[in-house]
Amino acid sequence: MANPVFNVCIDWDCPDWAGPHDFTGDDITDDVKHFRITRGKDRDVNTYPAATLEMLLENSDGTYTPTLNAKVRLWLPVRVQATYGGTTYSLYYGYLNRIAVYPIKSRQDIYFYATDGIDLLAKTIVVQDMDDKALMTDGAAVHRVLNAASWNSTRACTMQNAGDTVTDSDHGLQNGDIVMFSGSGIPAAIDTHTQYFVAWKTDHTFLVSTTADGLSLVEFAGNGSGYYHVILRRAIDLDGGDITYFPDTFEFIKS
Repeated sequence: MANPVFNVCIDWDCPDWAGPHDFTGDDITDDVKHFRITRGKDRDVNTYPAATLEMLLENSDGTYTPTLNAKVRLWLPVRVQATYGGTTYSLYYGYLNRIAVYPIKSRQDIYFYATDGIDLLAKTIVVQDMDDKALMTDGAAVHRVLNAASWNSTRACTMQNAGDTVTDSDHGLQNGDIVMFSGSGIPAAIDTHTQYFVAWKTDHTFLVSTTADGLSLVEFAGNGSGYYHVILRRAIDLDGGDITYFPDTFEFIKS
């Protein structure tokens, strides 16, 4: 059985951490010796901390040393993907939070630590406009919080009753991707607290299902518009069975 092929990128030329991000030519996979992704519920304190990524990179030529390379800095976007069975999965998407250079010359590595968007949300201060007394739906309120945190996976869309399609030009989604919706104009059939699976996607439209197999499609029963948010936590089953969520910790060590 073939092993998954991993791909790690850092957007070195990112002008704004809030996006959009372009990882073209930013592949650092060959220099990655080890990475570890950790996510999940902290059962001791009953919280859901930010997902983290720890990486150890070969740095014998100083490529990743901040004092030698001005492009290496905090809050750059980091993306980890895996290709398996002809399909590419998003394993992690976050931002550099800590950089540590090993001081020992014989160990010429560098340590990168990243946290995901949940960490950004936790650090965001949302200021209420006391003059704005307008009521809003839960979805509209969630959308305001995500906007305040510059959540880069938020995209506008329209929903059509004919065909129950969601439209967003060049959305880039794949069947099985997980999305949530917000906004005051979404159809009543969409629950802002529910995660949906992308199904029957084309370049510019997709349907949504309540199950990963795409067989329980949502019928809108009305047109609408709003926003969708891509849930980047994806999974890969190395046994070739059904796609499942990753465990709390996923680790890769270069052989």
